Amino acid sequence: MGVYLNPGNDGFWKAEDEKTPMEQEFSVVDSYLENYREVPRRRYSSHPAYRLEGNYLPLGTGQVLHGYVNTNELKKVCHGYGVSITKYLAAVLVWSIWQEYLDGKPWTEPVVLNLPINLRAFFASETMANFFAVTMIGHLFRNPDISFETLLGKISRQMDRKIDKKRLEESISYNVSREKKWYLRVIPLVLKSLALNLVFWMKDRAYTMTLSNIGVIKVEPEQEKEIERVGGSGPREVDVRIIAATNRDLNEAMNMEEFRRDLYHRLAVLKIHIPPLRERREDIPELCSLFLEQCCRKSNRPRLNFSPEAHLMLLGYSYPGNIRELESIIEQAVNSAPIDCAELDSETLASIIDGELHCISLANFREIQERWFIQQAIKLYNGDIQACSKALDVHPRTIRRRLSSFNID
Repeated sequence: MGVYLNPGNDGFWKAEDEKTPMEQEFSVVDSYLENYREVPRRRYSSHPAYRLEGNYLPLGTGQVLHGYVNTNELKKVCHGYGVSITKYLAAVLVWSIWQEYLDGKPWTEPVVLNLPINLRAFFASETMANFFAVTMIGHLFRNPDISFETLLGKISRQMDRKIDKKRLEESISYNVSREKKWYLRVIPLVLKSLALNLVFWMKDRAYTMTLSNIGVIKVEPEQEKEIERVGGSGPREVDVRIIAATNRDLNEAMNMEEFRRDLYHRLAVLKIHIPPLRERREDIPELCSLFLEQCCRKSNRPRLNFSPEAHLMLLGYSYPGNIRELESIIEQAVNSAPIDCAELDSETLASIIDGELHCISLANFREIQERWFIQQAIKLYNGDIQACSKALDVHPRTIRRRLSSFNID
């Protein structure tokens, strides 16, 4: 793997953009040879850009500035200007440096951003190694009355002109042609390293700041089912399925542009709707029994039971926090109960439940209790209907009929 410099044959020096420095690109070798062709020799430019003053960092270190904005609001602003997020942020950063450090005055040196470009968006790549180029985007502020909208238009046109497949292909070909020079191959590695450090130090003057963003990684179809573990010896085939869960209305979220529609259709191959706990109260007794047993085991105490009043209170609660809230209520009740307590009563639950309680009908309560009781009996006798009916002193047809009415297989 090698690192190259490319000056480009035209940069900021356009009439509509005023004068700014020559474009430079840094690329990492990945699939360069596939796009190689001879190009005329060009000279590098080191026209200096405005430099931010500050304390020098130790060798081998760097300073990274992180910014956070509301994505939805940012999208609306970019949509209003008719530009991408990257174009808008680049223009905002250039404008901010001019206003903050240059007081919005004319300057002899341009404000230039070092902008990484993900080459996988333009060229096929067979590895997951770094494969990027860097282009210079900026503006020379000669007119103090320039508006942000005008600057945004200039930055947008620069990026359209420079981030182009043909331009990037020429850059790749130029870099590979330099690597093919025989006299570069015979130079000792130590001298190459010193020369590269000198070149990087000189070219470091050509930009003010680096604006880094996350690009899209393109995976070839034949590699979609392969992974390579960190420290592994090679790729491994995998066959996995993703199970995703949410408590949000994704159709509403997509309409509000809060969830990506393409991601939704990738995930929504098989959709299973699970109603909230308040709409399936017949599951509450079994969940209560499960959580109570787990909490008692975790607390290293004998198994507790619910009093009839506590059981009725748990059935009548609406559970806005769904199953997790039910588990939390039971865990709090177990932890707050005296050590010699054998039963959790309604007073203990009333001190924990913070919400409105609803009284369910007697028929609904009986149905829930009967459903839970039959389920426990079926589990106890390992699904043997005959043994279960004998223990409950009812006819087997009664058990089957009740199971069918409860939609229990």
